[in-house]
Amino acid sequence: MQSVLLKPVDTRVLKGIAILLMLTHHLFYNDSMNGMFGEVSLFGVRVVHEIGLWSKVCVTIFVLLSGYGLEVTSKGKVIHLLDFYKHRFKKLMINYWFVWILTVPIGIFVFGHSLNGVYGNHIVIKCILDFFGLINFTGSYGYNPTWWFYSCIIAMYLLFPLFHVMSDGLGGGRMSLLTWVGALLISLRSSTFFLAPVANYILPFLAGIWLAKLPVNSFKKISKTELVLTFLLLTIFRNRSGQLTFIVDSLLAVILVLIVWRMPLKGFLGRTFEKLGKHSMNMFLVHSFFISQWFTKETYILYNPILILLQLMTISYFVSVVIEYIKQKIHFYDI
Repeated sequence: MQSVLLKPVDTRVLKGIAILLMLTHHLFYNDSMNGMFGEVSLFGVRVVHEIGLWSKVCVTIFVLLSGYGLEVTSKGKVIHLLDFYKHRFKKLMINYWFVWILTVPIGIFVFGHSLNGVYGNHIVIKCILDFFGLINFTGSYGYNPTWWFYSCIIAMYLLFPLFHVMSDGLGGGRMSLLTWVGALLISLRSSTFFLAPVANYILPFLAGIWLAKLPVNSFKKISKTELVLTFLLLTIFRNRSGQLTFIVDSLLAVILVLIVWRMPLKGFLGRTFEKLGKHSMNMFLVHSFFISQWFTKETYILYNPILILLQLMTISYFVSVVIEYIKQKIHFYDI
């Protein structure tokens, strides 16, 4: 009997879906990009824009998978904090630093995107905070605004040992009610700047831990039809859910995990998402340079939303392959 809900290939597929949604979100959610792609209007609704807004669920999926992965690898173990943080943060940060060192100089010397123009005052302090993924805790964005996610995931990694211990002591893998309530209260205080990176994502992080804790048989009675219908209903409601969006996104992420578990993607589509999932970290780190800093007009030159998305996906994937090739040549992973 399978002891975990997701096999490694399922996790990669989900990451592949999430990175494609991230590209979609950053391409089409922003009103400033109006007129740069062919919009589709249906009953007065800007369909492409709405899909772009909805696709922000990608962040929740990544956070949920992080919580799930940490719990699966820690299940039944006593976490030694120093070893845990040393191993996890080394793995998390070294790839970020590599891309940071590779792309920021290109932005400065090739595209004229200066540090002064990005950070304004206190350049040195902000640059250091950005390099360590912490700048979003100050209410600011770094050299690449989408890298705010590092502030979020660093906080989640710091909190994980606490969540792991709290859930272990309650029997049956059930989370402490206090933990869930606390997550909801923090989410409702998302306007507080130092909570901004984590506020809407503690809940899905806990949900990922919860999915890893519960026996697989817990979900056997949920039919495929129920999962798909629930996902579609939440999809329709999501963009109009207001302050409850973080809850809806958490539910969408959980249901998507269960859908992939019950209906694994195979064939060409499954292999494509799996390959994207393998390169999802690099693609996340580089894709928005093309959209907003380096080649904005060229990114939208095809005008058709589907072609624009496929073009960005291909370029981001190719850049990731090149990055991994460079790492291999310099024996990066031996460091």
